[in-house]
Amino acid sequence: MPQSSRGGVCGNRVLVVEDDDEVRALLSEALRGLGYGVHTAASAEEALVALETAPPDLVLADVNMGAMRRQLINRHPAVGADLVSGMHTLDDVRPIIRHHHDRWDGSGYPDGLGADA
Repeated sequence: MPQSSRGGVCGNRVLVVEDDDEVRALLSEALRGLGYGVHTAASAEEALVALETAPPDLVLADVNMGAMRRQLINRHPAVGADLVSGMHTLDDVRPIIRHHHDRWDGSGYPDGLGADA
């Protein structure tokens, strides 16, 4: 299993989001060779489905995914909160993880909470 730079075991599931078939295959092969479990998505739409069904430990995404890119980015606080849901020592910080992009005026994400929340 891959090791973190601090010597501990890091997450093993990687979602590769890339619209170029050859690049996606190359990245997947390299990551599998390093011991990672790899799931792939050819579009942001596919990535959103993958995030719902089996949240990865890491998302490696093409920076030019188009309009769906914002939706994928906006999901990261909720995904992060879901990833730590089984770690009861983090119960107190889970809301911080989920809402770190919510704004006082309600314009943030993922829940659009405002000052009234």
